[in-house]
Amino acid sequence: MLKMEPFIKTMGNPYIPGSSLKGAVRTAVLNHWAQQGHRDEHDILKAKKEDRRGKLSPDIAMDVFKFLKFPDIPLKKDFTLFSKISNFHIKDNELRETNIQLLREVTRSRSDPFKEFSPGDNRYAFDLQLDSEVMEDSRAVTGRRDLTFNVIWKSLDFYEGILVKETQKWSPYNKNLRRFYETFMEYIKTQREKNGFKLIKIGFGSGFDAVTVEKILRPGKSHGKSINLFEARSPLGWVMLYRE
Repeated sequence: MLKMEPFIKTMGNPYIPGSSLKGAVRTAVLNHWAQQGHRDEHDILKAKKEDRRGKLSPDIAMDVFKFLKFPDIPLKKDFTLFSKISNFHIKDNELRETNIQLLREVTRSRSDPFKEFSPGDNRYAFDLQLDSEVMEDSRAVTGRRDLTFNVIWKSLDFYEGILVKETQKWSPYNKNLRRFYETFMEYIKTQREKNGFKLIKIGFGSGFDAVTVEKILRPGKSHGKSINLFEARSPLGWVMLYRE
């Protein structure tokens, strides 16, 4: 029997936690700042403190991301479904299923090349808040103060690099994955011609590279060793953000 994991809900209604979106943005911005040659996350943020023994430790009070706020995003009730999620790895030059399987409630995708789905408009609007005035007035207690909407938007290019890595890593070993990535890339191309957007990756199955500071923690390393797939054909977690 497969373990069942429902989508996160409030009052029976599914939603995307604002903390998931904030975490994805934080990862992208940290990687953007990491290009400046810092040693670790707290060095990037200039958010370290020294204790009485002279040891450096994280200083949460100095974390500039506390001024960045994302709301929770409620989803339509028909926008999720339970499906088998399986874990795969490469063995003997083939993509093979491991023993890690579960039934998980996931969101439906507009870009799934294997199934037509139109629940109406599946875009969701939300307001990203950056309290720049308070951040500027908090110089005494804040490390970095160069977090702006333009920095955030530029930093999100990080995820296009993750998509390229993911495609190159996994598509050669599975025709369904090749078909997904080809269709997804074409969808991205048509959308980019219409209006600007950025990719992010959130939630279960995002992969280690999408949730860490790779330039610092994984220099020279390749993509993760396994991948979680929806119905053995599509990766998880990709979201498109449009700026208005």
